Amino acid sequence: MPAEIRRESILPPVTKTRLAFALLALALGLAAIFPALDHDAPGASGASGMIAALIAMQQNRPKDRPHAGRFKFPQDHGNHAEYPNESWRITGNLRDPTGRRFGLEFGIMRLAFGGKGTTKRASAWAAREVFAGRLALSDPARTRVYSDERISRAALGLAGYQASPPSLWLEDWRLSFAPSDPLAMNLAAAAQELRVRLTLRSTQEPLAAAAGLVARDLVSYLARRIEVRGKITIDNELHEVFGTAMLEHAWGRLPPLGGQLRWERLYLNLDDGRDLLLARLQRRDGSGIPVPRGVIIMPNGEQRTLAREHLEIETLEEWESPADGRRYPSRWRISLPSEGTVLRVEPTMADQEARGFLRRWAGAVRIEGHAHQQPIAGEGYAELLGW
Repeated sequence: MPAEIRRESILPPVTKTRLAFALLALALGLAAIFPALDHDAPGASGASGMIAALIAMQQNRPKDRPHAGRFKFPQDHGNHAEYPNESWRITGNLRDPTGRRFGLEFGIMRLAFGGKGTTKRASAWAAREVFAGRLALSDPARTRVYSDERISRAALGLAGYQASPPSLWLEDWRLSFAPSDPLAMNLAAAAQELRVRLTLRSTQEPLAAAAGLVARDLVSYLARRIEVRGKITIDNELHEVFGTAMLEHAWGRLPPLGGQLRWERLYLNLDDGRDLLLARLQRRDGSGIPVPRGVIIMPNGEQRTLAREHLEIETLEEWESPADGRRYPSRWRISLPSEGTVLRVEPTMADQEARGFLRRWAGAVRIEGHAHQQPIAGEGYAELLGW
């Protein structure tokens, strides 16, 4: 069974409806843009409810100033305090020298109290922001997921950020960006059985998120093909690791949420240099026709939106959660007729279900297929919400 490390809440309890908002907050990055939440998820906590309330508070906030449309790095890797919500999320695939695989997820979200111009109280305990985060590492060799979720106020040094060099922290977790290299960053985080120390450097300039994949009130970019090197320690066993990852960074105001939808999100890195960002929306009751959408990113960074008739996502197999029997898609066939590409996607291990604040399946996947009659392979990350 996956090892889920839980932390106690310091905040008051709330309703399941508010919990739905909180769950979104922990689906960092573009997951915040495509919400599909489990209103009946067990384990609701007061901390989750506080996050829910903060997101709801921002719905009546005056619109934020428009983004200039150009990103400046490393500054834009850092915090954008004038916006109410912000998230940083890293997902990736790692290996050690023996070929043992690991799937990585790390994310932090910032949520502001009140509206613009809220006066900060003089007390050292006072805070105008809350930070929430998740660290997870899947280990197919042991069929385990090591994870931790935490929430802290931005006071007394518990959580916060600094502008130069850009960095943010949540207790002893820290993501920092190099001042002299806008494509480099460092990640340090630990849980009870897990310690992560990684150096990451993107091989590509970060890209603005493609139109249609970002809500109107959010600004977002992604850094893809990030080269990762470093060390992970699991149960006191040290592994030198290397691999690739993706950083998603978004800021602005989260949109109102609904609870009747399911979202499948697939980030696929192909060994011919192309990347696919795919999603499929469907009703939770199974009615209607699932709606696929996607973007293909070429090796030179060109982004092309895939027309619906040029994208087919077919579920080939399902996996049943041992917790309560809910069934998630677990193997896919992806067809891109206009690209001459057919892919088969499957998890590196079946049980990568997150059973913390956000009940979802999120984990590493491997890819095989063909493009223009030539074999092709790759790896990526999938996220399934709303099951």
